[in-house]
Amino acid sequence: QIKYYLSIFFLIIAGLLWARIGWNGFVSQRAVRRAPGQVIRTSFGPVHGHILELPIAFSAQVGCWNPSLAISSELIAHLDEAHLSAVIAHEKGHAHYKDTFWFLWLGGFRRLTFWLPGTEHHWQELLLLRELRADRWAMQYVDKLVLAESLMRVVALPTLSMSSSN
Repeated sequence: QIKYYLSIFFLIIAGLLWARIGWNGFVSQRAVRRAPGQVIRTSFGPVHGHILELPIAFSAQVGCWNPSLAISSELIAHLDEAHLSAVIAHEKGHAHYKDTFWFLWLGGFRRLTFWLPGTEHHWQELLLLRELRADRWAMQYVDKLVLAESLMRVVALPTLSMSSSN
């Protein structure tokens, strides 16, 4: 009989965890959609995104099934059109594969199974594969060298911003 109580306890914890994750996602998406929307010109056509006033270079798909593109003004200020197009194409790859939806659920399972051996290793591998898949999708629309350069520039931007402010 204790097994039933443990099972019910586990299901309640899982339900509360996914409710919390869902609520945090809802709040994030609502905040992004309140940010000013803008049409961003890219090499593969205009894309609608929400511009966030953040002191860091940032771009992401925010939301569950129909995510919104969120991009920081800092990123827009530091990238030319070709490199910004590559970053946006990468983010559109995440939207194409519904990564925000699937990783909502997978992230919940990861939190529930943190105690299992190899969970963190498999999670990191899954994140890497997701990023590579988005890059592969983006290469249909932008040059792969420009894509690689843009991702390297985005990684380097926080360091540049901090060193230029000192």
